[in-house]
Amino acid sequence: MKKVRIGVIGVGNMGSGHANILTNGLIPNAELTALCDIAEARRTELKKQYPEIPVFVPKERVAYEI
Repeated sequence: MKKVRIGVIGVGNMGSGHANILTNGLIPNAELTALCDIAEARRTELKKQYPEIPVFVPKERVAYEI
C-alpha cells in the first residue's frame, strides 16, 4: 500500500506533536513530507530537527510541493 504524504501547517504545540508522531512511524502508511510555520525562529529549528523535510513559510505553497 502506498503511503499517505502529510504536511503539517503550524508547528507549535500540537503541530510539533503531529510531526513527531509522523516521523516516529506511529501512523502506519503515513509519512511527513512538508512542514510550514509563519515564525522564522521555529522554521530554523524545524530545519535542524528534520533536515530531510522541506520547511515553508506560506501555507499555500505546501499543497504544491507535496
